[in-house]
Amino acid sequence: MEPWLPTSPHSRAARADELAIDRICRDYEAWKAKATPTEIYSDICAELVAKGQVRPPTVHIFGHGRPTDALADAMDDLGKSWLPPGRVVIHADLPAPGELGEGMQWVGPGDAWPAAPRKEEWVVLLEAGTRLEPYSLIELLAAARRHPGAQMVYAAHDVALAPGRTLPQFTGGANVEWLRGTNYLGGVAAVRAAAWQDVPGHGRYASAYRLALRLGARQGAASVHYVDKVLSHAAPQLAEGQEEEEFTAAQAELQLLHPGTTLQAGDLLGCWRVRYPDDGAPVSLLVPTGKQQGYLRSLLLSCVQRAPGSIGEALLVVQDEDLPSMEQFVRQWPHAAELPLRLIASGGGAYSHARGINLGMAAAAHDLVLVCDDDIEWMDADAVPELRRLFAERSVAIAAPRLVVQQEDNPLVVAGPHLAGADGLLLNYTGERQGVPERGCLNRLQMAQDVAGVHGSCWMARRSAVLAVGGLDEVHTPLFQPVADLGYRLQQAGWRLVWTPHANAAHMGGMTLKALRRDPVQALALSQAAVDESRYMQTRWVGFAGQHPLYSKHLSGHRPYALDTDMVNTWSLDIPARPRVLALPLRSGSGQYRVIEPLDAVQLHSLAETCVVEPEKPGQTTRRVLTPLDVARFQPDRIVVQHSTSDQDIDNLRAIRRAHPQAFIVQLMDDLASDLPSSHPSYRSGQREGHTRTVQALALSDRLIVSTQPLADYYAPYCKDIRLVPNALDMRHWSGLQRPARTGERIRIGWAGAAQHLGDLRLVQRVVQALAGEVDWVFMGMCPDELRPYVKEFHGFVSYKDYPAKLASLDLDIAIAPLENNPFNACKSNLRLLEYGAMGWPVVCSDVYPYQTDDPPVLRVPDDDGAWLDALGRLIADAGFRHTQGQALHGWLQARYTLERHAEDWFRAIFAPPAGQ
Repeated sequence: MEPWLPTSPHSRAARADELAIDRICRDYEAWKAKATPTEIYSDICAELVAKGQVRPPTVHIFGHGRPTDALADAMDDLGKSWLPPGRVVIHADLPAPGELGEGMQWVGPGDAWPAAPRKEEWVVLLEAGTRLEPYSLIELLAAARRHPGAQMVYAAHDVALAPGRTLPQFTGGANVEWLRGTNYLGGVAAVRAAAWQDVPGHGRYASAYRLALRLGARQGAASVHYVDKVLSHAAPQLAEGQEEEEFTAAQAELQLLHPGTTLQAGDLLGCWRVRYPDDGAPVSLLVPTGKQQGYLRSLLLSCVQRAPGSIGEALLVVQDEDLPSMEQFVRQWPHAAELPLRLIASGGGAYSHARGINLGMAAAAHDLVLVCDDDIEWMDADAVPELRRLFAERSVAIAAPRLVVQQEDNPLVVAGPHLAGADGLLLNYTGERQGVPERGCLNRLQMAQDVAGVHGSCWMARRSAVLAVGGLDEVHTPLFQPVADLGYRLQQAGWRLVWTPHANAAHMGGMTLKALRRDPVQALALSQAAVDESRYMQTRWVGFAGQHPLYSKHLSGHRPYALDTDMVNTWSLDIPARPRVLALPLRSGSGQYRVIEPLDAVQLHSLAETCVVEPEKPGQTTRRVLTPLDVARFQPDRIVVQHSTSDQDIDNLRAIRRAHPQAFIVQLMDDLASDLPSSHPSYRSGQREGHTRTVQALALSDRLIVSTQPLADYYAPYCKDIRLVPNALDMRHWSGLQRPARTGERIRIGWAGAAQHLGDLRLVQRVVQALAGEVDWVFMGMCPDELRPYVKEFHGFVSYKDYPAKLASLDLDIAIAPLENNPFNACKSNLRLLEYGAMGWPVVCSDVYPYQTDDPPVLRVPDDDGAWLDALGRLIADAGFRHTQGQALHGWLQARYTLERHAEDWFRAIFAPPAGQ
């Protein structure tokens, strides 16, 4: 039963890891389907090559430990490259098979090394067995050109686990500590030749790993640049001897850096544990405390029992109200000889965690300070020394342990590696089910690594680094976010933060805050403080979080290491060749007509790179919106939103405005939100809130794009920059839909529309009744109950993808478009005529403004039953007239209202500079 109902911790962890891998593989299949290269991307790549901004490189292929088929595959991929290599050098265990083509060289056993490239030249290193994309070389070299401080460029990749099951490796930027424990670079990299040739063993692909280790240690992580795009597909198996080679490379570089460092091989393939020398320096323990003496005693006893000789002093930071009881606690402490205690008064008033830690840091006698909440306990004797070892690296400012909580017989991880997430807040990665043995994404839960931040309950700091950046922020983050804020400031100053699973402590879960929250007044103040600090983090740090190098931009800002499949953005920040727009459409047909299809047209015309959030599907309970983190990650020139009048939308626009005051927000509206007719389903909410919400949304926007002149006139008092682009049809979806004229049957007259057209259909109620005996009425989308007895066919609405074909399948002879003459309808567009025109149907419609625009060849009639019956009678009686009218409307559509004709209008409306610039 164990495989199906795992009961042991290790089997539960293995099952959790398996489920996580299954989920990300499924998500990756969906992600890949949306991430295919676009036409504009191929245009941009061609321009880079034509302008000489990327030049044909020398490519070194390493075939050691691989079958010869792998070499052949590599050559095939290079033959398909959009940037052909200038020269290919093959390194292999075998002698050359025969004559080689021009520009190729084989380096086998005993063969001479090829002529050294120029010192400034970039070369590409490729491990045989790795498959490339046609644009891989362009992306690598474009990034090298964009980042002059880089000495090496690598990229995201994937590996096939089984047919249809591929695991992505969005590893993020150079992670100095993680890289020392595993080679996550993938099978292709561009390197500056001078740096590579200085590395021992550069005749083998393991030299790329050794170069990355050396660069990270000597020049910092920025010298090893990461391209956040899948550029290669790794071989499913390691090459023969590859793990041993990489282990040896890591060992050699670490010995050069820190003599005495050891590597310990573990159970995970290709992974090892780094153990730096421990200098045994004394550590100051700093504990803000006073209200939980029982938990404090347990912490201090764990220090005496499990970290003997490591902690030189314990600084207990106490509020004035707790001083008397804490003085007694100190007097009664029985282990003063092994662990002397010192009280530090933090003053009265509201509790400030940041102030307490700052006071302790200032008073500490040692440069390494271990900051703990009083509900922490050490679990083993290795924890404190293991944290201290990490400070052998002079670039490390903070090291943090894995925190666990005991839940019955099952210890759960409550603090793992922290990532930069949504709103600038930290994401705490604890695995699928928080099991201590879980490996996690790419084995991260079992490996030391650089992180974006640490859990505020337990961390060791280099005191001099903390003081150098001004300590913790007592003004903006006094309680909940001071350690996250400190971590970001340290990283801005060039320091590193490291998390390790090899140091473990138990955390009882914020007991001091729980005690404070028992007082309702305190609880309210704490809740307000949490909101204020989160807002500060968003405003101050979301830009930093969005560009944080350690976490891929394709991964969720809310769920660690989950692929974001609702917004798949493939443009490269290293190739800024076109303007860029992020867009959030409605899920209705309006979202297709006014956002998705126009942006597709702009992109197809090679005018701008676009990224659209996928609208929620029917029945979906959550909705993906554009966030400040998205804007920070992808740095668009424009943000396009549509009818963003809900509470969520307005709050989100405000958040973007606070975090990115320079952002340019374009609002799209193609309907009135107020002055709705009483028959409209949203009449009550529209009358009460529609206008107010619309004005709020426009106040947060820089520009408004509308579909009609009456809309522009209506909204003119509320937005200074209004652009008009009419609705148009994307003929990729709307062409080839005309059917041959029907003969010998009853005439089919029909209408298509949504629920908001109830009042419009009542205009023709008696007309439908009068003709029901001689024609077949066909309705699609909605049909009032009072008309159902007279309607031959009723068809429900379908998805927009199926809508054009479904509309054509109605096979109408005549279409009608009744529209009440009211302010709401006066602002609507002529879209219904465009759809009917794509079918080649003759149309009888109301004589109102939308259907007068550009004088379409239709029969317009007043709100009079007789006029409707006369117009329909003419078409019923004359097949030739029906054909002439239908074809005239089709030609009118083709001449004026295809999206192809309006792509540049859309581009100008979105990207034109503000008036006066």
